[in-house]
Amino acid sequence: MNVIRSKKDIEELLMNFKKVANYDPTGEKHYIVFDDNDRNGQWTVMKYDEATYSVHGKGESYCDKEETFVSIEELQKMLWENRKAVNKLVREAKALMA
Repeated sequence: MNVIRSKKDIEELLMNFKKVANYDPTGEKHYIVFDDNDRNGQWTVMKYDEATYSVHGKGESYCDKEETFVSIEELQKMLWENRKAVNKLVREAKALMA
């Protein structure tokens, strides 16, 4: 899996989401967590099935009331805008796989 350098790399990340994600057996979802540099906190992206994604943000001075379900297009935009933090996550996952 490549770090995000193009929109195509985001598609690859989403196709291979389970390879970099943790699994929550209670919520029956895969999820990744990465830094939210704009709000000084963290984003969590959750995948419930093959096409359902949600996001949730929290930090020292804020916490989203609940997760928000997003379209693939919205998620791709979010991942692109946060690619520096997502790339850090991808690199860590690649190191663990090696």
